[in-house]
Parts: sequence; C-alpha cells; structure tokens
Amino acid sequence: MATANDDSPEALSIGAVFGGSASVDAVWRPEIQAMMKAVMAARAGVVSPLCVNVVFHVEGHLLPPLDYEGVRTGTFSRKMMLLMVQAAIPVESSQDRRAALMALLLDAVKEAEAFAQRRKIADALPEVRSIVEALSK
Repeated sequence: MATANDDSPEALSIGAVFGGSASVDAVWRPEIQAMMKAVMAARAGVVSPLCVNVVFHVEGHLLPPLDYEGVRTGTFSRKMMLLMVQAAIPVESSQDRRAALMALLLDAVKEAEAFAQRRKIADALPEVRSIVEALSK
C-alpha cells in the first residue's frame, strides 16, 4: 500500500495526451489543467491500496483516431500498485467540458475498482472516490 510520505505514487493523478489539433487542444487543455490542480490539492495525505493515474486522450493529427470510447485500463505496475486508466475525450461533446471530464473521471474510478476487485487488491477504492467527490464540492 502506498503511503503519503514516501516515493510511492499518489492515490490519484491526472495526465493528458494531446493529439496536436490546436483548436481542440486549446479547448480541453485549460479544463484538464484545472482538474489536475484540483486533484493535487484534494489528494494531500490520502493513501489507497491501488493508486490510479487517469490519462485523458484528446484526438488530433498527432494521435491516431482512438479505437475506444469512454475509459479502459492501461498499464498496471504491481510493484508500485499503480493502474493507468485511459479516458477518451469526446471530440464532439454536448455537455460542458468540466462535466464531461468529471463523468470520465468517475468512470475511470469505477474501472479501477473493478480491476482491484478482479485482482483481489481491494473490494473498493473509497480513498480515491473521496478525492473525486471533493472535486464536486
């Protein structure tokens, strides 16, 4: 289990891969950066049996068309107890950007919890959920 005082990964972290379309990147970049900062503030002192790194993928000419929608699990490091969950940003989103990111973040946590259950790491990840819930306040 990760602890807050060592070099272990944080309970929840956010990353992004931008596809290189200036207009699309410019729309999503500020919202993703704001979410990154909010997560960094909310996760202080939080530990989890499985740490989750959510990476938002924004399509563009440098990133091939995404072959998935929503979220999917990526790499898992048993040594670090860190799971990457990839989240596809919908290019044409009818909801506001923050709401779209929050929905994907919640889905990513659900995906991480399902992974933790399958691997018998934990029944749930309430520590990670608490960080996401703090963003909703």
